[in-house]
Amino acid sequence: MKKTIPASRTKMSAIQPRPDRRASSTPLVRRRAARVMFPRMHGLPADLPARILEGSPDAVLVSDRGGAIRGWNAAAERLFGFPAAEALGASMDLIIPERLRGRHWDGWDHVMERGVTRYGDGQLLAVPAMHKDGRQLSEEFSIQLLKDGAGRIEWVVAIFRDVTERFQKDKALRLRLKELEAKVG
Repeated sequence: MKKTIPASRTKMSAIQPRPDRRASSTPLVRRRAARVMFPRMHGLPADLPARILEGSPDAVLVSDRGGAIRGWNAAAERLFGFPAAEALGASMDLIIPERLRGRHWDGWDHVMERGVTRYGDGQLLAVPAMHKDGRQLSEEFSIQLLKDGAGRIEWVVAIFRDVTERFQKDKALRLRLKELEAKVG
């Protein structure tokens, strides 16, 4: 079932898709666009950022200030089980376990007010997430706050990697170690 965005999270309007201009642009325009997007690299194709995002093995979620999902790549579809058609425009509650939503949104509101996060320097966060089929996942993700010219957060980008298998193995090892320590001690 598609989650709806709470009324308090619908302050931003939907992103209007940009028309595909590749067909009408010249190679020179595409090269210049790539230089603007990647100023330290030259000779890159204009569609490279879109190709990187769509081909990434990591799930990429882009949300607006209100917490609505506005970007969702193919890896996000595989990881969380929701096709883009269901995820786009929905609240991030789609993947946040219900028991953690209050804490998540309190932290979110604090970051939106202050304009900074303590996790913005490449640190990995480890969190539980939900798959469409109801299973709990263990995820690590990094976050990037994208700001407008006035320094106000416009977009939040999160890049997720599934670590469920590793988390389960570590948990089993810790349990086994505890059992062995109990026998020895």
